[in-house]
Amino acid sequence: MLNGRIEMGSRGLTAGVAALICAVLLISGCREKTVIAPPVGVEEKTEDYWVRVLLANNVKNCSVRPESSYSILNSDTNTLIGKYSKSYEPVIISAKAGLLLIGNMPVKGSKITIAADQPFVFYLNDKGYRGEAQIIVNADGTIDVVNRVPMETYLAGVVGAEMPSYWEGQALKAQAIASRTYCLYVKQTSGRYRHYDVSKTQASQVYHGLEAESPRVWQAVNDTTGVVLYSRNDDGDTALMPAYFSALCGGKTESAKKVFGNGWQGLAGGACPYCVKTAKKDMYFWPTVQFDKKFVQAQLVAKYPSLAGLGDIVAIMIAERSELGQCTRMIRVRLIGAGGK
Repeated sequence: MLNGRIEMGSRGLTAGVAALICAVLLISGCREKTVIAPPVGVEEKTEDYWVRVLLANNVKNCSVRPESSYSILNSDTNTLIGKYSKSYEPVIISAKAGLLLIGNMPVKGSKITIAADQPFVFYLNDKGYRGEAQIIVNADGTIDVVNRVPMETYLAGVVGAEMPSYWEGQALKAQAIASRTYCLYVKQTSGRYRHYDVSKTQASQVYHGLEAESPRVWQAVNDTTGVVLYSRNDDGDTALMPAYFSALCGGKTESAKKVFGNGWQGLAGGACPYCVKTAKKDMYFWPTVQFDKKFVQAQLVAKYPSLAGLGDIVAIMIAERSELGQCTRMIRVRLIGAGGK
């Protein structure tokens, strides 16, 4: 399925820089296309190449307006609820007593799919997306809205949101490769254990749907279709890598192993000449803030239950720093409990 493979072997490259360098090496010799392929129809990709994007979570209701005629399906039973002609009135979805409501009509089941016909576009609260809209009832009675969309179509809504579409074409291609790699990695790992793969925010990578698309963005996505990044991991295996990237690294990136716990040869960390000039104290000044110890402890224990054994946390100390030119970066902290642990 994936028609591109790049093996990362150089230590010290960041995900963002590595993606840029590898993309330039891979693509710079290719002839530019003059015709932009139209967006891919949702029926033209295999199921395992679709992406589930969390658009809204824990909301009480939502407004979905398909751009064309559409179908509503009960995703739990895989049965058709109804087919409808195009309407300028949105479909209002809510939940009550654990059931989804389409307008005032209750639906048995916890999940429905709204699938627009060609051009496969729907609007969620007046913001446009391609693909399908899935509405899912949560245990607390709220609903989540997930956009099911083919990978390349999804990327057209990411690249233009992560960087300006007027940037150099090679930069747009590098972003497309990094974003495709990151999305596939998350889909194959944490995405397997929840009803979505990535979110539309910086928690994953920014996705703005239709408003982020442009001819230049689609050109970059089409020119790199299927190209991803591979790297050797801690086990010595060459595998799809988590292509982490950021807008600014401050002049130095950290090893993925220190930050995320899993090491990759292509994410070993190192100096970044592109951002080194930005590592100035006046750009990295954070005002002093205070947190209640009980609040901090509750948040930490909720995230890491094993910390409950520390008892009351009496101190948080810096255990390791990373030098960053004029500044330093905190890498690890030590928590001291009331019992001295």
